[in-house]
Amino acid sequence: MQITNASGIIASGRTLAERQVASASIIKGKNHTLVATAAHCIYDLNRIKYHENILFSISEDVEVKYRPMAVAIPKDFVENTYLEYDTCFLVMEERFNTVEAYRKAALEVAFNLPKNLRYSIYGYPNESNLIPAKAEGKAVKDTYKNSSLQGVSCFEKDGMSGGPWITTYKESVVQNSLSILSMNSVENIMWGPYWGKVIECTYKAADELQLDYPDVQLHFFSGRR
Repeated sequence: MQITNASGIIASGRTLAERQVASASIIKGKNHTLVATAAHCIYDLNRIKYHENILFSISEDVEVKYRPMAVAIPKDFVENTYLEYDTCFLVMEERFNTVEAYRKAALEVAFNLPKNLRYSIYGYPNESNLIPAKAEGKAVKDTYKNSSLQGVSCFEKDGMSGGPWITTYKESVVQNSLSILSMNSVENIMWGPYWGKVIECTYKAADELQLDYPDVQLHFFSGRR
């Protein structure tokens, strides 16, 4: 699988001072083609509000920008800053879904898998030179903060946040997490949330554009509903 065809960067923020860039990935839905990234790249925890100016670019076609019309985020991330749920799914504008090459490159997703699987993780450490960084390794549990996060050995940290974690499970290649942070107390480990029931519901809320999932906040961007 050529992961570079299914990955890209998210730029968010109203002003240059607020602007941040993160990695992201295109994933398959039954109803929409979605983009997965870290929730903290879309929801500003300091300002307690969503970034409204979100742009997604494919790594192999960075000049073309796409906007999402909505995003699904776990409520416990927005309301309580639970990093274990630091994942979101962007519902892209309609013209994005008609691009055949992107739909074919979209990744399958899986939830509630066994822990400690072996992953390949990807990201873009340099915005001006979009050559993907890659790390591989077996996931380890968080014995430092005793959270449900998993970690993979990774020497490149900058720009990796939001990038996909890819694993093979029952002969299928799937995305099963993404990068969210590194800890100063733990060198050369990138951490990602375990994609369990809450994140599965978040994915479903995005794909169905449904407000009926109690653990999920579905936000429509300004002027996009």
